[in-house]
Amino acid sequence: QAARACDGSYAYVYSADGSGFSVDLSKLGGEGAEITAQWFDPREGVQQTKASKLKRDSGQAFDPPGTPAPDNDWVLVLSASPMN
Repeated sequence: QAARACDGSYAYVYSADGSGFSVDLSKLGGEGAEITAQWFDPREGVQQTKASKLKRDSGQAFDPPGTPAPDNDWVLVLSASPMN
């Protein structure tokens, strides 16, 4: 399950059991945008502290923390901002 803002400024991707997935980051932000990725733990209601800066590649793979299991759900928070 995933949701993206109409302007591509952010997206959320949900993994119900911690399984990995790929995202087309070229669909986010404007030309030259920098993508920031951060994991959110919905069980504890906290974001992981370290955010990653990514290139706008079309097939970026993501692997949620932990081992895939029924109670290991995660939300990937992607945000795009213009590069300075």
